[in-house]
Formats: sequence, structure tokens, C-alpha cells
Amino acid sequence: MSEKKKSKNIFKWLTRFFSSIVAELRRVIWPTKEKLMQTSAVVLVVIGIAIVILTGISKGAGFLLTKAGFYEQVPAKVTTLADEASSSAETSVQETTASETPEETTASSAQ
Repeated sequence: MSEKKKSKNIFKWLTRFFSSIVAELRRVIWPTKEKLMQTSAVVLVVIGIAIVILTGISKGAGFLLTKAGFYEQVPAKVTTLADEASSSAETSVQETTASETPEETTASSAQ
């Protein structure tokens, strides 16, 4: 029976809920314009300092990793089978590096 009353009184419950929100917001001590500006300035300065620190760490780590050779690209060897039209009766295996272009590969296999 209490469930029926709750379902019928949903609008009363919502009205009380929003009334309590408004009453609570009236009790809040809102900051003055000067205090709001001061707090906002402090937040922006802290964000700026964090940006400088994190950028410095990132650039420094990148510099150290570059000097250590972490970002050097090592050419990879790729083994492919040559197409049967250019090869003789036996299958040939051709090694290329990742830095070679297809034109260089065909030119070297033609020689």
C-alpha cells in the first residue's frame, strides 16, 4: 500500500527535493568577485607551472632517449619470393631492406 502512495506522490517528492536544493543554495556563502578573480588567477598560475614542468620532463626524456639511440630506425630485412615469371625453374629468394623502394628492388634483381 505504501508503494501506491509513493507512486502517486512522486510529484510531491520532486517538489520537496528541488525545494531543499534551492534552500541549500541560499545558505551557501558565495565568493566575492575579488576572491573569485584571485582564486582563478592562482589556478591558472598553477596550471601554467604544471605545463612548464611536464613539458620540460617530456622534452628532456625525449632528448636523452634520442641520444641513447632509442629512436634509431634499424632497417628490417624482408624475405620475399620472386615472381615465377622472372625466375627460372627453381624458386629464388630475394632479401630487401625496408628502406629500399620497389624500383630499387626490381633494378637489383634484374642485374
